[in-house]
Amino acid sequence: MISKKNVLFVGAGPIIISYRKKYSSIKNIRIFTRSSNKELNDALIGDFIYYDLNKLLQKIDVVIFSISPTKSMINSEENTLFKSKFSEFLNHCKKLKIEKFIFLSSVSVYKNHNEKPSTEKDAVESSSIYAEEKINFEKKIISTFKDSCISYSILRISNPFGMILYTKRVNNFIDSIFEKNKNMQQIFVDNQGKSLRDFIFIDDLSEILHHFIYTQKNINGTFNVGSGKSYSLNEVIETFKLLNINLRISMKDYIKPDSSNINISKLLRQSDFKYTDLLTAIEKIKKESNKFIFLDPPI
Repeated sequence: MISKKNVLFVGAGPIIISYRKKYSSIKNIRIFTRSSNKELNDALIGDFIYYDLNKLLQKIDVVIFSISPTKSMINSEENTLFKSKFSEFLNHCKKLKIEKFIFLSSVSVYKNHNEKPSTEKDAVESSSIYAEEKINFEKKIISTFKDSCISYSILRISNPFGMILYTKRVNNFIDSIFEKNKNMQQIFVDNQGKSLRDFIFIDDLSEILHHFIYTQKNINGTFNVGSGKSYSLNEVIETFKLLNINLRISMKDYIKPDSSNINISKLLRQSDFKYTDLLTAIEKIKKESNKFIFLDPPI
């Protein structure tokens, strides 16, 4: 029996839509996002920097936070304002004594991507602006909540896919294949397709998120979130071919090490999650691709 909790999603539009479809009986969800969509017609729409925190956090038990500064904000006054607002937001959560704070981070924070699978104890590195922002937010969350009664979980997610069902803005290999194939565009593959990725289907991610929201356990800490299995890009391409999806592939030579292997044993100690295999997941996206529900990317 799921205890009733009032849940706030901040950002992560495609994940929210997937979650609501999978758990349609759960109604006590509040959503805040930058852009509107018919699937999120009850969402609060606005700019996080200027939004009223009392309105946003009123009677909320669990927060799932995903948004980061947009590229246009970097090195601007807006970026400073965003970080200040995030600190204010965390302190407001602490003041209100919410039960849980869940942050959707990324495995892109890890320093090494070509050796043994990364664990949560491995070093992190600001290898990109995106990774730097995630690392800074992780540190801020830990420093704010570590001595409080609030449970906090940082989920470092590895290559979520299936986003193409809900958004025009895709940034992973599998979804980009669908997008480029739909538009009859060439697909360029680095490192002769030998790079490795741990992918997680968006529906499986929703299940994991559901566990973190509703588990009665206090689960402070950082967790790698993926399928626990890495595929080469060539293996992904072959999976598409098994489904008779014609691809326009152009292989490029070796450029730089570019693989993401993660250890998810810490996550699996929480629950015995069941993962959708790659073939089944891609087949599901193929079947649904004729009725895409697109979220417009934020300006």
